[in-house]
Amino acid sequence: MKLTRSTIRSESDPTNEQHIATRLARLAAFAPLFRDPATVFGTRHPDTGTGTRDDPWKFGWYQLSEVGSKFIKMLYDAGWVMRDFDWPNWAWSEKAQRLCSDRTTLVTANYDQLAKLLAALVRQDRFYDSALEEAFEDGLLRAIAERAEALTVEER
Repeated sequence: MKLTRSTIRSESDPTNEQHIATRLARLAAFAPLFRDPATVFGTRHPDTGTGTRDDPWKFGWYQLSEVGSKFIKMLYDAGWVMRDFDWPNWAWSEKAQRLCSDRTTLVTANYDQLAKLLAALVRQDRFYDSALEEAFEDGLLRAIAERAEALTVEER
């Protein structure tokens, strides 16, 4: 993806070339961590209890590790989690589904597609506690970070 001056509206615009390069670099920094088989993104805590008064049922949850927490913080701090984006409709689109399920499509994703995919994953995780866990476990987050690495190299 080669950016041109025509894509830049102002110095403070989040679409400006320098801002995009910074975002991509921050995302790409997670690729080596996500490639490391020893990296833990989080821990699943199972449901407990039998549902009785003496042993009430408690919902399980997913607890992010330090790496997972830093990744989510980076996404928000760098502006990857877009506001005013109709992520539910986009997430069900054919293009979004291909980006998630077909790594040959993901390796050709552009900056805008990565931004939409990351925003959709983070937003979806608010409603479905396992979205980010599953994205990490099936290698989607690693593939996204690796695509950011490739785009960063292309920019040079």
